Amino acid sequence: MPIPRDQFDQGLDETRSQILKFLTEHPDQAFEVSEVAEAIYGKGSPPDIGTAIILGLTIAFGIGTPLDDLARKGLVQKKTIGGKTYYSIHKG
Repeated sequence: MPIPRDQFDQGLDETRSQILKFLTEHPDQAFEVSEVAEAIYGKGSPPDIGTAIILGLTIAFGIGTPLDDLARKGLVQKKTIGGKTYYSIHKG
């Protein structure tokens, strides 16, 4: 199955590509991990993808690691504000 050239050039898997697409479509907003996961997978996603709540921390659909990876690559900005971590598309 073919992938877009920009996805190929950046070496991104499907999840990371979807994250960038979503954040690019909302350049003037920042989102928590669970909000990004909901945007990508929708509400009521399949149980095998679902949200795990452990000690009050939400690990949403395995999105946290890809978001942090995109932040390390400089494609996404990550900031903790008021005890919550937010992600936004990097404004170059």
